Amino acid sequence: MFINIRHNGNYRYSNLFLQLESKGPNAIKGKQLLEFRLAEEDGKWLGQGIGNLFSYQIPVKKDLKINKAGRYEFILTQEMRDNPLLNVEDIGIRIEKSK
Repeated sequence: MFINIRHNGNYRYSNLFLQLESKGPNAIKGKQLLEFRLAEEDGKWLGQGIGNLFSYQIPVKKDLKINKAGRYEFILTQEMRDNPLLNVEDIGIRIEKSK
């Protein structure tokens, strides 16, 4: 499982806190607070940049097992001071089959 993040160069912080909540069959539930470092101490963005847009694909759950049929839900909530959180273009979840 990866978290994909895109922000523009006007984002005010060097990190981003997100809460990941998961729900699955048989009432399997979990919550996890995640911190993503987006910039160096000198302010240089760590993501891949095109113009003023920076992208990250950060692994968060290498041991995720989805081995039971059913509905799975993943909910991301931003946990920063600002609401709304400006200059974050989009955030998403990507799940890949392991190799």
